[in-house]
Amino acid sequence: MRYCVPVPRKAEPWYLKDGGKRLASDQLAIAESYPGLTFRTDVHKRRCYLEGEIVHVSPCGTPTRIQIRLEFPRAYPDQEPLVYETGHHFPHIADRHFYCTGRCCLWIDEESTWLTDQQQSLKNFLDGVVVFFDRQIVYDSMPVSERRWPGGERGHGVVGYFQYALDLVGGNVALLFQLLPMTKGGHGRLRNKACPCGSTRKFKRCHLHTVENIARSIKPSHRQWLMQGIKDAGVAL
Repeated sequence: MRYCVPVPRKAEPWYLKDGGKRLASDQLAIAESYPGLTFRTDVHKRRCYLEGEIVHVSPCGTPTRIQIRLEFPRAYPDQEPLVYETGHHFPHIADRHFYCTGRCCLWIDEESTWLTDQQQSLKNFLDGVVVFFDRQIVYDSMPVSERRWPGGERGHGVVGYFQYALDLVGGNVALLFQLLPMTKGGHGRLRNKACPCGSTRKFKRCHLHTVENIARSIKPSHRQWLMQGIKDAGVAL
């Protein structure tokens, strides 16, 4: 007797789910604001892209045409798209918040404003991308010796996450080093113990809520990366 081994079915790509409802919604949402962008699907790779140009108009009326490509992850819309500057209009260097591939480093994941289930999510996301390119243009307009990234920014790599975590503890480096290991879990059992910050107060009445906020605000993988980065810098946690 022969047995047929069932072949697992591939998950349906996001742009085909519910009859392509999300794709149609996204197309409608950006058609008026970004007419230079077009959706393209690759049936072999089962991926979807948004490609073309966006036009930035300066206060004096000068247009700048910027070629971009958005790559939608397989988990879209639960995850936001990746953005690439494909026209090489700007240098793809870290100080300009670009990866060498042309991918734009817009923000750290924890500070993303991406909302999964809103009809205008993609349009609002693109509005944020336009702000990023506006800052590129402002940067270019500065004298070379005075160039600094306009607007707020985070450091590159693990440094950016360190800055973000530091903001959560009011800029207190020593306190961050004391509390960060507590986010691994099990800190609830220490509620009635002395707070690791060194005070005489019980943990629950001192920094328990701060630890819970750090754990809630930073993804576990990023917390692990951050702790490893701190250890690599020679700081004992």
